[in-house]
Amino acid sequence: MNKLIAYGCSHTHGWGLSEKERYWSWEDKETGRAKPGYASPYAFPSILAEKLGLECDNKAIPGGSCKEIMLNILETDFSSTDTVLVAWTMSTRHCLVRNEVPRITRIGPWSARQEDTGNLVNRWFSPGKNKEEQKIATAYYKHWDKIDAKIDMHKNIQFAYLWLKDKVKQQYHFSVHAHETNQHWSTEAWFNVPVLGTNIIADQKEVNALDDGHPNKQGHANIANRLYDLIKERQQ
Repeated sequence: MNKLIAYGCSHTHGWGLSEKERYWSWEDKETGRAKPGYASPYAFPSILAEKLGLECDNKAIPGGSCKEIMLNILETDFSSTDTVLVAWTMSTRHCLVRNEVPRITRIGPWSARQEDTGNLVNRWFSPGKNKEEQKIATAYYKHWDKIDAKIDMHKNIQFAYLWLKDKVKQQYHFSVHAHETNQHWSTEAWFNVPVLGTNIIADQKEVNALDDGHPNKQGHANIANRLYDLIKERQQ
């Protein structure tokens, strides 16, 4: 059966819709990848795949950055009949990749205190996390700049698009926040990835959300329906 292979962060994974992720058992520490079957069947990739008549392979990574999403794409063996859907995450995230276990150190605004970095991006800091991770994140965000992060985000998107171009049947790109991909400050000359111009994930986080801000089941259903309509428009 032809597949819909989905990439993204926790919003694509379906965080909060299942019991499995509560104990952070979703990740294979050796590979840094999500274990097969741990993404929620209520997440929008599964709903969308069913509407398109495709088998769903949801490879989304909770806490993932655009860099890690790009790496995940590079490490996938594709069939020429596959359809790829990528929900790019926030440009504020980053990661370190090592040849050891755990393989991935995820750097996000939850990892360093605002007072340690002077950067407003860290207003979501959560205490009690891994000390080494916090040390790395503090050093990273101390010199973080939104222009540099935007360029890095578009580099990852552009590279993934070109990588997939001759490998899969169809590919569709959009973002958790539409402005992250639709507005590009210093990258207009070389960013030419066709994106689905939708802010649907951010919209659903406002109106159909769990307590932690991730979309609930109704939100995921709405996201899937919107993406289905956009994809069908592209195919005409």
